Amino acid sequence: MSEKMKVVICPGHYPAKPGAQYYGLSEHTEAKKVVNFLMNGLKTKFDVFTFIGSLSEKIDYVKSLDNVVLALDVHFNADDDDDTNDLYGRGTEVLIGPYCKNNKTVDVATSIGMSISTILGIPNRGVKPGWYKMDNNKKDVDAFVRDLPDMGLIIEILFMDNKAEYKMLLKNEHMKMASAIALGIQRSFAIELAQIILK
Repeated sequence: MSEKMKVVICPGHYPAKPGAQYYGLSEHTEAKKVVNFLMNGLKTKFDVFTFIGSLSEKIDYVKSLDNVVLALDVHFNADDDDDTNDLYGRGTEVLIGPYCKNNKTVDVATSIGMSISTILGIPNRGVKPGWYKMDNNKKDVDAFVRDLPDMGLIIEILFMDNKAEYKMLLKNEHMKMASAIALGIQRSFAIELAQIILK
């Protein structure tokens, strides 16, 4: 049997800068719970690694490994201007590098988004380029997908400030979220996994 494909999974943000804070929940803490379940779900078919640290440290870690096929930064979305149940502040989305040239990465992103949407029963906002608005209203690309353009994905599982969606976190449905991501990954890599098993 040949060597397993390598996947790196990082929880969004890190303890010193934990990201969004809503309803007593911390984005980094909640993302870490999902990552722990996700690693267990993927380790039988992939060689799985994780890293907690700043954005630049995560990127350096991924680049230090050989033959990584996928690098995930797991987040929860937030929209300070809207906590209603409409599509503007609801649902799941996966961000890719605007200059990504790897069709497999796009396929994986699409598969993950569809899987999360179906299993969690929330809208699929689709695959989007990883732009974000800076304080001066100019746009920039998130470094995770900019510096890892052909393997990096940012998964925004749901809106943790949306009253209908954050309840999934309160109900400890992190395993369900991880299962949805794992299913999306495994479906997308089904052919490659079969080839590894047959060798």
